[in-house]
Amino acid sequence: LLASACNDLAEFEAQVLEDERLEIARDAAAVTSERTALVGRVESVCSVLLAKVGNPNHLINLLADARKRDAEAGKCGAVEKFGAKALEVLEELQEKAAEVAEEERELSSLMDEHNTLVAQRKTLPADKESRRQELIFAKGVRSVQLSWQTRRGSDYNNMAHKVVEALL
Repeated sequence: LLASACNDLAEFEAQVLEDERLEIARDAAAVTSERTALVGRVESVCSVLLAKVGNPNHLINLLADARKRDAEAGKCGAVEKFGAKALEVLEELQEKAAEVAEEERELSSLMDEHNTLVAQRKTLPADKESRRQELIFAKGVRSVQLSWQTRRGSDYNNMAHKVVEALL
């Protein structure tokens, strides 16, 4: 989508330049109107993509594509918008990864305590057993999530580094 909208704008700009070079008269109002419509289309595509895309890998690809087409996509600030969105998503995922790591440590501790008590023919107190079951369920839910939602925090840091490099 973004490539198509940017290509249309680039072709229009190239045609305007070619017409000027060949001294073909064009109505300035019509040129401005068509340019505004094409820039609006690029902005519209960017808005839709920003609203719908949540995978940071896809946002990084969109950022790279917008960077390649900076002459067209730059008119609506697409590079900055995709970069900001990617960093925002990565920050949320890093926070979630930290929470998951804490839950996994807690589950490991509860499982160790559970196994120790089972060996002694005892059981965990009701509140701890309930928490252990909740954590086991949460771990099961995470196992069916999309891969980009369940990475480690360091993976998200590496992705954020790629975004910052692309923005510079």
